[in-house]
Amino acid sequence: MTLLRVLIFLIVFQCYSQKLGQSCQEDMIPSFDKPTRTYGYRNLFGEWKVPAAYTKVYPFVGNKAIVMKGSKLGVINCDGYLIVDAIYDDFAVFNLNKVWAKKDGLWGFINDKGGIIIKPSFNEIKKISPQGDYVWIKKGDFWGIFSEKSLNFVAKPIFQAYTRVSNEVSLVQLNDSLGVIDHETGAFLIPPKITNAEKISAKNFAIQLNGKWGLLNEHAQQITPIEYDSIALMTPSVVLAKKDGHYGLLNTQGKIITPIAYDQIRAFYEGQASLSIKGKWGTVHQTGRIIIEPQYESLARFKKSLAIAKLNGKYGLVDYLNKIVVPFSYDALNIDYKNTFYSGLKNGKYSFLGLKGEKLNELEADSIYYGDSTDFVRIKTTEGIKFYNLNTKSYLFASAYESASAFTNGVSTVTLNNKFGIVNTKGDKIVEVIYDSITYDNLAGNLIFITTTNKKIGVISHTGKPMLATEYDLISNCDQRFLKCKKENFYGILKNNGEPYVPFEYDFLSNKNQNPLWPSFPTVFLKGKKTGFINFNGEEIYSTNGSITFIGEGLYLLTNKNKKQILKPDGQALALEIDDAEGFSEKLCAVQQDGKYGYITVTGNWAIKPLYEEAGNFIDKLAVVKLNGKYGVVDKVGKWIIKADYDSTEINKSKRFLIKESIKYQILSSGRLNRL
Repeated sequence: MTLLRVLIFLIVFQCYSQKLGQSCQEDMIPSFDKPTRTYGYRNLFGEWKVPAAYTKVYPFVGNKAIVMKGSKLGVINCDGYLIVDAIYDDFAVFNLNKVWAKKDGLWGFINDKGGIIIKPSFNEIKKISPQGDYVWIKKGDFWGIFSEKSLNFVAKPIFQAYTRVSNEVSLVQLNDSLGVIDHETGAFLIPPKITNAEKISAKNFAIQLNGKWGLLNEHAQQITPIEYDSIALMTPSVVLAKKDGHYGLLNTQGKIITPIAYDQIRAFYEGQASLSIKGKWGTVHQTGRIIIEPQYESLARFKKSLAIAKLNGKYGLVDYLNKIVVPFSYDALNIDYKNTFYSGLKNGKYSFLGLKGEKLNELEADSIYYGDSTDFVRIKTTEGIKFYNLNTKSYLFASAYESASAFTNGVSTVTLNNKFGIVNTKGDKIVEVIYDSITYDNLAGNLIFITTTNKKIGVISHTGKPMLATEYDLISNCDQRFLKCKKENFYGILKNNGEPYVPFEYDFLSNKNQNPLWPSFPTVFLKGKKTGFINFNGEEIYSTNGSITFIGEGLYLLTNKNKKQILKPDGQALALEIDDAEGFSEKLCAVQQDGKYGYITVTGNWAIKPLYEEAGNFIDKLAVVKLNGKYGVVDKVGKWIIKADYDSTEINKSKRFLIKESIKYQILSSGRLNRL
C-alpha cells in the first residue's frame, strides 16, 4: 500500500470517525517487537494491547487500523481482531463503512466487516473526491463512473481516458474526440466533438471546436464564445487570445481586458508587455490597461524599470510611464545580460551607461561585449581586445589581443597571430600564445588545458606546468582520474599524473571523445581480431572475437559473425537468443527474435513479447510499432494506445507522426493524435 494512499485513508477516516464519535478507549501506538521483529500496538504504559504479529501496522483512525500480514493487508478493530481478513494488496479510502480493496490485481468493493459487495473485477479505481460517492473505474481498457451509493454505473465504461476537471465534471476521450461529462448524472455537458483541450488555470480550461477556441470554467460552463484562433495563458490571471489575425487579452473569467486589435503582444516582464499595432510599439499592464500608447519603432522589455525604445531611427531609454530617461540620440543601445549596465553607440563609438541612463565614464570603444561581468568587460579598441573593470573604471592589464573569451574560472583564451594561449585576470600568460587550439577540461578537481599543435595534442596544468607532451593523437578525460590516449596509432590509459596505467597496445579503446554516451568502465577494447572489456583496475576481464557496442543501461551488444548476444559489464551473456537489439530508451530495449520485435527490461526479461515487424524507441512512455503492415502506438506493457491502422510513421527531432491516406497526425505525450 502506497504511503500516499495510507495518508489519504488516515485523513479521510479521521473525519468520519470524529463525525461518528468512533474511537478506541485508549491510545493505540504502533510498536515494534525486537525479539520477534514484528509489529503490534501498545498503550502509553507500554502494555501490549494488540500483540506483535504483523509485518507492518498503521496508526488507528477511529476504531480501525490497517495491518500487514506477510505481504497482504487487512483491517483490525480496537480489540485486535481482524474484521477484514489480510488477503488484500491495497485499499482505497473508506466511505463510512465501505471501501475499495484490491486483490490479485483487481479491485472490488467490501464493507468494514470484510463482506463482499462487488467482487474484484476492475483494473483501476480513482475516487473523484475523498468523501464523495462517485468513482472513476477502469474495466479492461475503458473508464466509466460508478456510484458507491446506488452501486451502479452512472456512465458506462466506454472512455479511453479521462481528466478530472473538478468534483463535478471530467474531460473524457471517446475514440478520437473529447467531451465533458457530469459526474452525478453521467450525461454529456459538451458532446464528444472537442478537438483539443488545455488547462488554463486552476478553475478554467480551453477547448477547441471546429477549429476555434473558447474558455470554460470548472463547471464546464462557457465563459467566452468559441471564436478564437488560439488561446494561451500569459500570467496566472491573463490570457492571450487571437482572432482574425489580431491579438488581445482576456482575464481568466473570460472578460476582454485589452481589445482584440493588436498585431503582436509579447510576454509580460515587470508587470508590462510590449504590444504593437501598425508597426508601432507600446505597453500594456497585466490589468489590460494601455500604459504607453503605441508610438515607437521598437520597444524592448522592461528591465529594472527601464526599456530600450527606438524613435525616428534613434535609441533611448524610457521608464514605465513613458518618461524619457535617455534621449533618443544613440544608433544602438544594449543592456548586459545581468542587467548591470548599458552600452550605447554614437558617432561610431560605444560608451558605458548606468542603469539610470547616466554616462559612467569617457571611455569610447569600437565595440563592447555587453554579456560580460562588470569586473571583466571586453572592449574592442584600435589596439585590439582589452579587459576593462567597470567598477574601478580601469583596464585590468595593458595587453591587447586579436580575440579573447570571457573569463571563466579566472582565465581567458586569447589569440595573437592566429595562435592561442591562456591569461589570468592579472594578464599573466598561464599558457603561452603559441598553440593552434586550446580547450578546457577538469581533471581530479583541477582545471587543465588541452593544447593542439600540428594536429598533436598535449596537456598543461592550471598552473601552466606541462603534464603531457604535445605528441598524442587523442586525449580523453576518463572519470577525472585517468586519461585515455592514442599515440602512434595505439591506445592506452594514463593516470591523472601522467603515469602509465594500461599499455599502449590496443587498436581501439572506447572513450568520451569518440563514444560520448558509453561508460568509462568497462572500457571496450579492440586488439587485432579480439574485442572485450577492461575493468577499472586496468585488467582485461573478457575477450572474444567480433565487435561490441554499448546499448544502454549497462548492457552491450556483441556481434560475432551472424550471431548476436547481449552482454553484461562482466562479459556474461544474457540467457536470451536474439537476432538484433536496438538501444535502450526509458529502461526498455527493442529486441528482435525470430524476425519479430519486442521489448526487454534491463534484466533481460520480456516486457513486451516479440510481435512486431518494427519497434521504435520509447518517448514519454509510448513507442511506435508496426503490426501486420500498419503502424500504431503501444505503452510500456504492450497495451495499444493508438491501434495499428496507419500507413507510415515519421520522426522529426523529438516529434513523432503517424500518416494515413496522406494525412499527418502528431503523436502527443498524452497518447492522443493531433491532426496537422
